[in-house]
Amino acid sequence: NLEVLNPSRNLGSLGSLEVVDITENPFYLVVSEDVAFNEDVTIRIQIESDQTVLYQSIPLKVYADFINIRHNDVFASIGGAGQIGVSGNQYLKGLGIRLQGGNNQLFEGGLMFSPFEGTVVDEIRGNQANNDWDILERFIQTPPFEGSTIKFRSAMQSNLPESPLFVEARLFADSSAQLNRFIVLDYTFNNTSSIDYTAGYAGVFADWDVGDYSQNRSLYNPSLKLHYLFQPDADTLFAGVQTLGDIQATAHGIENIPGGAGQINMSDGFSEEEKRISLKVFSPEAGMAGNGTDVITVTGAGPFNVPAGGNVRIGFAIHLAKNETELFQQAAAARNYYLNVVGPLTSKDLTVENDLVIYPNPASRIFHISSQADPESIMISDFSGRTIADYLIIDSRRTFDLPTGIERGIYLVKIKTKTGLITKKLLIESGK
Repeated sequence: NLEVLNPSRNLGSLGSLEVVDITENPFYLVVSEDVAFNEDVTIRIQIESDQTVLYQSIPLKVYADFINIRHNDVFASIGGAGQIGVSGNQYLKGLGIRLQGGNNQLFEGGLMFSPFEGTVVDEIRGNQANNDWDILERFIQTPPFEGSTIKFRSAMQSNLPESPLFVEARLFADSSAQLNRFIVLDYTFNNTSSIDYTAGYAGVFADWDVGDYSQNRSLYNPSLKLHYLFQPDADTLFAGVQTLGDIQATAHGIENIPGGAGQINMSDGFSEEEKRISLKVFSPEAGMAGNGTDVITVTGAGPFNVPAGGNVRIGFAIHLAKNETELFQQAAAARNYYLNVVGPLTSKDLTVENDLVIYPNPASRIFHISSQADPESIMISDFSGRTIADYLIIDSRRTFDLPTGIERGIYLVKIKTKTGLITKKLLIESGK
């Protein structure tokens, strides 16, 4: 899984307790393409000195499922499975969400999507592990953008059989004045089921810890669709999540204390019903008594309808500011930025050249493709080179039936375009 490009190093003669800094000339490891996200590997180091040989093993995880961005004043770690503000040292030092390299302000954050009552797709805490998103493509930086903006793109899918969903995620950060203290996450939710999602909600869960986390308060600015949090009577930052786009905004403040203070009690878990309530019920204020309390915000949009085969697009801005006035100014700028810069962009404008996503993956009956390139034909083959199926593209076709009786396994999907051949792996669970 790993290849060491420069596996040996002669350090010469060293004095007792002498340290050699190899920062300018480190060891380089190349991770192979078939490595899974966050895969465990072990590196063994052999040290030879004065005819003595010592060994040291270093365990680590490779191919992290998130990226760290430091393009503007908001330093952030964003994951390909909907995570926002990844932190910790499990596989890569996550930044969380912080202003200008200061302290992390977010304990946990992530995307939530509810197509109907009783179902929420997320990776947020709960009574049991909630790993509902499968990463199809991790965040990668797309080609240079005009001016001071950088952008990234990823793709994921729901692994819940009752709510098939393909999500394209786009991340924008701008370093220019008035735009440098927020980042924008833009999601396109594609309904890949055969039924309409007639009462959909989507939102961002954010367990903020601003200043003294036990003394936080959340408020809402309806004209800006901004749900924000701060520590009252203290010189701390203001943090917020803003809903972008035309869909009706929602906001719910949760007091993260034993017993809760409303419809949601986080001390006994976060049930599917409570998650749906947090997305659906507009109740943004929390921590209003005394000096505040530990507060979680859920900021979203809905209700909306996503017909079978259709999609809906919703954006969110993640803000950090030094005071309320600055925060409101940023939110106004973010609204205009999304309206005039991000919003008009189509999937084609945002896709990497020759980048292609196949979903669902694994597939059982059908598969779809999302690509900037215009495919001319598609072929499925096994690893011996045997052709399993051929498809001609007619009228911009993007959905394909798998052949009857195809065996479970990993196959190669080869897409011919005007500029070349694109090859992707597809796991087929079972034939029709």
